Amino acid sequence: MSQFGWGAVPVSGFIPPAAFLEFHARNVLPIATQMRRLKNIGYTPAPDIVHEAAGHAPILADQKYRTYIENYSKLAQNALITKEDLEIYEAIRYLSDIKEDPQTTQKQMDEAQNKLDKVLAKKTSDSEITLVSRMNWWTAEYGLIASPDGPKIFGAGLLSSIQESRSCLHDPEVKKIDLDIRCIDYDYDITNPQKQLFVARDWDHLNEVLDDFSEELCFKKGGYDSMVHARDSQLVNTFVLDSDLQVSGKINNLQRHGEHLTLDLTAPIQFSTNKQQFLLRSQDLSITMIQQPFALPDLKGKNLNQSWTNKNQQLELQLDIDGSLDHKNETEGWFVLGGQAKDLKNKKSFQIKKGLVLFGKSVTSVFGGPADKSSYPNIHMGNASSNPGRKEPLSKAEVAMNKIFSKFREFREDTKCLKKNLDSYLEETSAIITDQLSDQWLIALEIQELYCQKDIELSSQAKTICQTIEQNILKNNSQHFLREGLLLKEVID
Repeated sequence: MSQFGWGAVPVSGFIPPAAFLEFHARNVLPIATQMRRLKNIGYTPAPDIVHEAAGHAPILADQKYRTYIENYSKLAQNALITKEDLEIYEAIRYLSDIKEDPQTTQKQMDEAQNKLDKVLAKKTSDSEITLVSRMNWWTAEYGLIASPDGPKIFGAGLLSSIQESRSCLHDPEVKKIDLDIRCIDYDYDITNPQKQLFVARDWDHLNEVLDDFSEELCFKKGGYDSMVHARDSQLVNTFVLDSDLQVSGKINNLQRHGEHLTLDLTAPIQFSTNKQQFLLRSQDLSITMIQQPFALPDLKGKNLNQSWTNKNQQLELQLDIDGSLDHKNETEGWFVLGGQAKDLKNKKSFQIKKGLVLFGKSVTSVFGGPADKSSYPNIHMGNASSNPGRKEPLSKAEVAMNKIFSKFREFREDTKCLKKNLDSYLEETSAIITDQLSDQWLIALEIQELYCQKDIELSSQAKTICQTIEQNILKNNSQHFLREGLLLKEVID
């Protein structure tokens, strides 16, 4: 991956969307290190190394597709996340994890599903990050792309699902819909196969739809309505003024007085330009935004503790000035002890609370999180209260299995490995494999891949082991998937 400017990092299970997007924005692919259970071989409810390494990684080598992922990640970082989103993530992660835990009881699974259902029932509307995640789901995870021979798979969720990769193309019940911005109206379930899929015309089509979608987001629209969305999220967001001043914090109260805004921010409050912090305030702050041009007096170098009154044709303003917000010799706003504003056109007045007053400023953008993430304290991305997979200690057989896989890796990486080395090791371990590990389908695949890699014929012992494993997995509901894998070199009839 380094050949095309990307890297990878191991993670545990379904990580918070904000963290996932942060990795992607830095051209880093998070790879879940778990391996799906035999029960879930056809469709895994939790991300695993097959999904990441066999699904996401190979397609990133395509430059046009990679450009789409990079553009998507930058867009998604700006999306507003709500407190509800974090609660939903935590419930989905827990359900996803326990489905991969072999010790989970049906009662525990039902309780986890009920917990998720209750959280979803409380959801009042679709947040920006919800819509952004749907865009990713119906493209990078479950996308199809057109071809003269019919749709082809490129989504990692499909590429890594031996069950759904077949059914999605041939099952008439799975709807195929031309991709456009309306894909964000379709919800999805991470733990079950999908009922519809979207077909892109080509790689350029992905970026076209992404551009259309971006125009609907608050970071592009700005304005009062975007501020309302930021307030309703109940999390830290950033609003940007036409002077490029960026103010980050949690909005607790927001009111509009004609063209003017008043809002209360909960600390910590960050002031930045170009996403570089120049002031971090540890106390709550009220901000009044006066969207009228005023001929402000030059108070630099003077005693700022004074009353100032001025008016134009539309507004009369009286302030008790207490200080200034300065950056690089420019005054961004005034700290005041209080004041009053009177709308001369509508003959309405409103009080200005102690806090900060900004003049002649319009909100050009509103985006999720603080402007300078590295300098802002305690960013909440979501709790990971569970871990995928088992929790009890490994059995003796499993310890032996791990040693076998480690040895297989040594053989794979040893360019001087000879057929006699493989044959001898399988003779040595055949008893424990056939007696205690005959349900481990991956052992059979590893054996055949090793012999194939070394371009040598399977020994009689290797064939016996593979046949024993195949006979055992015939009892499993997913046996037809496994048999196809075991026929890599058509050594089993």
